[in-house]
Amino acid sequence: MMAKAMNQKSLDNLKKPKRYKSGHGYRYAVPVTTINNLFQLLSDGMTLKKASDKCDICYETAKKYFEKGDDKRGIKPLKMRLVQFQSKVDKKFEEKLLDKREEYLGIIDDVVEKLKGLLENGVLLEKASLTQLKSYMELSIKLRGGVTEVHEETMFTAEQLADITGTEEKSD
Repeated sequence: MMAKAMNQKSLDNLKKPKRYKSGHGYRYAVPVTTINNLFQLLSDGMTLKKASDKCDICYETAKKYFEKGDDKRGIKPLKMRLVQFQSKVDKKFEEKLLDKREEYLGIIDDVVEKLKGLLENGVLLEKASLTQLKSYMELSIKLRGGVTEVHEETMFTAEQLADITGTEEKSD
C-alpha cells in the first residue's frame, strides 16, 4: 500500500504560527476563576453551550470540566458540584417552608380557638360561621399532613367496564 499523499495546503498550515488566547499557551489549563464563573452561570440555569460561550472557552472543554473535572488540580466535576449546590438550596427552601407552615398553623389555631370560644358562648349560631370553623379545622389538619377526605379505590370487572363505556364484545 502507498502512503496517502498529504495536501500541500495542509502541510503549509502546520508551519504557520498558532493563534493562542492571550496569556495562555497551547493546551493550557483553564483558570479556576473561569471554571467558577462557568459553575455560577450553570447554577443560574444557563445551558452549558451558552455558559461556555460567555466564559470564552470551547464547549468541549466546558463539557470536560462539567463531566470529569480535573483530578490533577483537584477540581471536582461541575455536575457533582451542581447536585451538592441544589441539595443545599433545597434544604434551605425546605427549612423556610417549614417555618412559614408553623407560622400559618399558629394563626389558624388562634382563629379556630376564637371561633370555638364564640360557639361555646352561644354567640355564633349561623351556619356560615360553622362552615368557616370546619374549613379552618380542615386547613389545619392538611397543613399538619393529615387527610381530611377519604378516597375509595374501586376495582371493576371487565363486564362492568364494558357497561360503563358502552362497548360490548361481539361474539361469533
